[in-house]
Amino acid sequence: MDTNALQRRVPELTHLLSSQREWLERLLFQLAFNQNSQIFVVGSQGSGKSTTVMAIAELFSEQFNIALLNRETSEKDVPARLMQQWFAAAALPDVSLTEQVMAADSQLPLLLVVDDAEYLSIDVQQQLKSIPCIAFFFTTPNHANTGFSLTLNRITSSDAAQLLQHESLNSIELAQRVAIANGNMHFLLLPPPQSELQRGSVGNTFLTKSVMLYFIAALILFSTLVVYFWPEPEISPPVNKTKVVIPPAPVQIDDKLIDDKEAFADVETDMPATIVEQEGTATIENAEVEADAAEVSALNQGMTVQELVKPEPAEQSGASLDISSESDVTSGLVVVPEADDASAANVSYVYDEVDLLGFNKQHISIQLAVLSSDNALQLFKRSYPELTTLAYQRNWQGVMQIIVLVAPFDNAQDAKMAMTKLPAALQASGPFVKALQAVQAEIRARQFSQQNSELH
Repeated sequence: MDTNALQRRVPELTHLLSSQREWLERLLFQLAFNQNSQIFVVGSQGSGKSTTVMAIAELFSEQFNIALLNRETSEKDVPARLMQQWFAAAALPDVSLTEQVMAADSQLPLLLVVDDAEYLSIDVQQQLKSIPCIAFFFTTPNHANTGFSLTLNRITSSDAAQLLQHESLNSIELAQRVAIANGNMHFLLLPPPQSELQRGSVGNTFLTKSVMLYFIAALILFSTLVVYFWPEPEISPPVNKTKVVIPPAPVQIDDKLIDDKEAFADVETDMPATIVEQEGTATIENAEVEADAAEVSALNQGMTVQELVKPEPAEQSGASLDISSESDVTSGLVVVPEADDASAANVSYVYDEVDLLGFNKQHISIQLAVLSSDNALQLFKRSYPELTTLAYQRNWQGVMQIIVLVAPFDNAQDAKMAMTKLPAALQASGPFVKALQAVQAEIRARQFSQQNSELH
């Protein structure tokens, strides 16, 4: 599509916000290289979808025959509404809408804009998609679609300054209002809720200080009463904590008193804590005495009881468990592990994926365009022969896309400097800096998806 005349008209739409004009320039850039007849425009509530609908109708009005649909049009009235807006004719009840449109005569190509497209049933949407026209379907983020989609820009501080210029806010106040609105222009235009809180803040502060003073006074009074009425502790004589070493008790065997070591030096038994006399009936249990003696001896040598018995060192298997793994982490992407050489050999790369995977993932690239076909890629390269670009395929929301890059750059500063030297049309299309780590993750995600499809 030739969009040069449309691009010249965008700066004339001064009633739009700067981010909205920038989005229209990005839309025209995509239409210039992608032969898409169905474009899904995604925006949350309050993001300016209805304003953008009217802006598209105004921008394309001189080159296209335009029809608009919204929630005010019921599904049964859709054929009559389109035939009336496009051809000023009545709809035939027994003929399909597509046949009526193809049979009608129009001097200009047809363009359809549907606001809040999710209100239409799937059958009606399929009928609209079969009409030979360019169609814009404005939807919310949670509405599934399988076509080419563009997301509306979020509110910026520049937009807020334009919308709230009558309030004379400084930059900090504007940033706060933008943060509170969270992308919703309706919330941005509402009176700030802080005003009500500020009127009651003086009284609340006074009440809070009064409560704190009463609490501190009560705490002091309670502390004084506790100190005054607390009974004096009884003074007990000091306790001598000297550890007395008691030698092991002598053992009587055959009516002779012998030392413990001498008595049991030659005795072998499977019961070290219990010693049984072979010829007598007396049983001597000496375990507790030996334990106490061992503890006392250890304390006298400056050791602790825990140091007395040292555990055996665990055997080392020789192979350690490596739980750390390096993975690519990118915003909004599923992390896919790197494939080995055997699995990577089974993947067919069409463009420059191998070169991009070989770059250092810490380096930077510039994303120039998102294309939908190889013909669009060839047209892009013919339009900008002075640029050395790289391309790769990715699977985005079920749709295969071709991403055009300039890479690599050592850091973001070098990439931003290179963006200033791009042709004016490319600068207006909204190129942005993208980490090669994110690029490689998208390539591996497609590789992972392709391997799964081959397995099933």
